Amino acid sequence: MPACLMMRDIGDPLSDGHFEAKLPDCARLGGRDWDINRIIDQVWRLDTLADVSTLMRARG
Repeated sequence: MPACLMMRDIGDPLSDGHFEAKLPDCARLGGRDWDINRIIDQVWRLDTLADVSTLMRARG
């Protein structure tokens, strides 16, 4: 089973490193050409973005 389909308990959240390792698998599963590094960068800065439109356009 792909890592991104494996469910986690809310009491056992992903570490930052685990999140960054899991995201590319999830993007590939969706069959999309996402710019993973750009997405990760913007997710870590989500609270500083004026809106999420740039995050939503993070395609390669």
